[in-house]
Amino acid sequence: MVELESIRLYTETSGGGHKMSRQAYRRGIAALTLAVLAWTTAAQARTLYVAEDGKAEFRSIGAAIGAARNGDTIVIEPGLYAGGYYISGKSLTLRSRDPNNAAAVARTIIDCREGGLTIGDVSGAADRIWVTLEGMTIRGSSNTALACHRAELSIINCTFRDNRVGYAGGAFRCHDSTVRLMGCTFSGNVSGAVRGGAIFCTNSELHLTACSFESNQGCAVVNYDSRLLLTDCTFWNNTGEDGGAMHNRMNSPAGIAVSASLTRCTFQGNSADASGGAIYSFHAGTTLNACTFISNAAKQDGGAIYNSNSNSRLMNCAFLGNTAEGIGGASSSWYGSTLSLVNCTFSKNRAAAGGAIAGRGQFYAFLSHSILWGNTAAQGKELSLAPNPWEYGGISSATIEYSNIAGGEAGVHAPANATLHWAAGNLDTDPLFRRAEDFSLSARSPCIDAGDPRHVPDPEMKDVVGNARRFGAAVDMGAYEAGSVPVFRFWSPLTERHFYTSVRGERDKIIQNLAHEWTYEGIVFYACSRPYENMVPLYRLWSAQQSSHHWTLDEKEAQDMARSPGGLWAYEGIAFYVYLPFKQPWGALPVHRLRWTLRGGHFYTVNIEERDRLLRELPGKLTYEGIIWYALPWPEK
Repeated sequence: MVELESIRLYTETSGGGHKMSRQAYRRGIAALTLAVLAWTTAAQARTLYVAEDGKAEFRSIGAAIGAARNGDTIVIEPGLYAGGYYISGKSLTLRSRDPNNAAAVARTIIDCREGGLTIGDVSGAADRIWVTLEGMTIRGSSNTALACHRAELSIINCTFRDNRVGYAGGAFRCHDSTVRLMGCTFSGNVSGAVRGGAIFCTNSELHLTACSFESNQGCAVVNYDSRLLLTDCTFWNNTGEDGGAMHNRMNSPAGIAVSASLTRCTFQGNSADASGGAIYSFHAGTTLNACTFISNAAKQDGGAIYNSNSNSRLMNCAFLGNTAEGIGGASSSWYGSTLSLVNCTFSKNRAAAGGAIAGRGQFYAFLSHSILWGNTAAQGKELSLAPNPWEYGGISSATIEYSNIAGGEAGVHAPANATLHWAAGNLDTDPLFRRAEDFSLSARSPCIDAGDPRHVPDPEMKDVVGNARRFGAAVDMGAYEAGSVPVFRFWSPLTERHFYTSVRGERDKIIQNLAHEWTYEGIVFYACSRPYENMVPLYRLWSAQQSSHHWTLDEKEAQDMARSPGGLWAYEGIAFYVYLPFKQPWGALPVHRLRWTLRGGHFYTVNIEERDRLLRELPGKLTYEGIIWYALPWPEK
């Protein structure tokens, strides 16, 4: 609330007295008016309560909306409520009792079988309104669950599931609006006309943060003449025709310039009946930074991404195991499209031509500091500048610098009517990924520090998993900058043991397949994937009989244990690199080791409070063995 006493009208001195200037007077009156309006609005704003059991002033959401005034908040108690209402001419907040509690969100349900929720004025006659929806589940619509017209809308921690529509926007449709979605889930929504099972937007701007889209049909998100900004979003197992997860299109030349900017988003298992297993763009601009595309598929072209007359800029992205029955296992671009790749990794993608990347019809590609390795195609295993199947369309060209391309120039299919500029700094050698399921660089990778030594990345630039770029003498090739690696910890209540790994693929497999046995506890410290001054290797062994790892800094101990009778311990090699005590740099974190007294095995932590709490709560069960090594400082988030 603005306190009226704090509003002062400025004066100027004239002669011996004070006289208010005309400009100061106007400023003061304007400030006073705004303060009065703000105070009046705050004073008038009310909180209305809805409960289906009659224990609140309203039984239905629609009745509360009808009684609400501009600026009111409607709190909805857990329950099952019918849909079918409008919000127009007034700004409101609708929220559940506890919108940050997942259980409360699941129990606060708007069932839209009899109709959904419409926000704003379709005719355009009413003023623009601001509405917030927070912490509820919206389900069961047969004709768009939530529609928004000429409004400012925030949707926070909401779940949209099992909504259907014959045409566009099964869960959500918006036009001429600005929308912010945060922490929302869209699952099982359907568009019969393949125009956004989850979202369909026209002439709007959408900001999506930490949202998930799973098993939506008819393409999860369809963008006509709109701007999309997505951060930390996931798309799993969505299906569509052109674009399984996302479709961007210029539908009207007079509309907003179509664009999609994605940061730290993951696309996995999405599929398209035509092209663009994950993303399809037509006359659109896309910018992707630190995004991951895994096992997406298209029956025609572009297993992960398809561009037509579109410009794409990709940085720090990984494309792994995507497939297309046509051209471009990961990416396919046609008809005047441009593709810029910086610090990207393509591996295990497959297509008929262009196992990783394909372009056709006046297509131009620029590849820098990237890795194309282990992709499969009958023509152009890594990159194909395919001839145009029709007479028109111009020639295609590509420039490649400071990149590791399997087969070198021979790994690129460039027919006579295409141009390949093979620039400085390129390699043709095994990148030596850490493991089969982990495409970060091992300590011996030739791609480490193999980038342009003159290139100084932006200090804010991160790799695909959040590590700072240019950890060493030069930027590494590929999506992963070799340097710090997080060490993840699991706990098994069945065996009462901990499990540690720095391999993301190993972590993900345990989370997906062994969640009943292992509970994920997050990152416990950071180590280094390659040695630097004063660093030593840490060796890891695994015992299937004990369901436990053993870690040691002593290579001889590791070798002796691996030769132990009965195959008790299996040697797994160097896990990562750490600092010995008294050799650590400033800021390094001590790793404390505790031993389980009776059952054996160790517990590691850099958290002194955690160490002390366990010793206090489990006396006699844990023995503190001191600081065993030093880890890297915790990176800035």
